[in-house]
Amino acid sequence: MFEKKEIDRRKITRSEQVEYYKSWMRFSFKLVHRFSDFWKDIIVEYDLNQTEFLMLGVVVDHPGLSQQDIVKFVGVDKSIVSRTLKRLEKKDMVTRRPNAEYNHGHFCETTEYGKKVFHEIHAKGDPLIEKRFSLVGGDELKSASEILMRLWEDIY
Repeated sequence: MFEKKEIDRRKITRSEQVEYYKSWMRFSFKLVHRFSDFWKDIIVEYDLNQTEFLMLGVVVDHPGLSQQDIVKFVGVDKSIVSRTLKRLEKKDMVTRRPNAEYNHGHFCETTEYGKKVFHEIHAKGDPLIEKRFSLVGGDELKSASEILMRLWEDIY
């Protein structure tokens, strides 16, 4: 009735593994690009770009971080972090206070307006995210999250 299929048990070569990783990375870039477009449509209403929204989220989630910590957390150049935080300051979304202990760098806090904007953006976006992830179970999300965190830690 059914043909018994031979299972390929040969060991994957290093070059095949690298090609698989590259294929996975291309898919990841496409997925990230789709989500970037999704957020872009929402954040443009608040005069934010994607980097500003990302850093606003980091400061909301981790109040009191130094700019140096934000550099490590986000994984971008310190000049990008500095310029982005200056723009967020001008928009009255974050405040930076000097590090008095070392007389170098700044600590960042979110203003009430910044928190309000951040939560409004998420109120609009969360239902759409839930809809997109509704086909993925909790264990699958946890597993994917753990894999992505290991990759992140290896890269940075």
